[in-house]
Amino acid sequence: MSHVVAQVQAVPVASIDARYQPPPGAHIGRIDVAASVGTAVQAAAESARQKIIALVTADRRSPLYGAHPQQVKFDGGRITRKSDPAKAKLLRRFCGARGINL
Repeated sequence: MSHVVAQVQAVPVASIDARYQPPPGAHIGRIDVAASVGTAVQAAAESARQKIIALVTADRRSPLYGAHPQQVKFDGGRITRKSDPAKAKLLRRFCGARGINL
């Protein structure tokens, strides 16, 4: 599941702390878990990505302020403008300052 989140958020897999707690008494293998929760994890990661884009483009202090959401790119733990990669915010720092735990 870490790989799914890392791919959607464009961050290193090592930066993702994914934990799955199966129900008591369940004996579930890795393939079963991936098949049963993979789509939900991907949808949640994409939803979080869209919310972060909305926050970063609405923040007047952000170098991405006013950017169209389709012009925002997640790249190696940074959020950048596709047209100007020098305008970037560190994803973890931006989210941490807003109480968003990544």
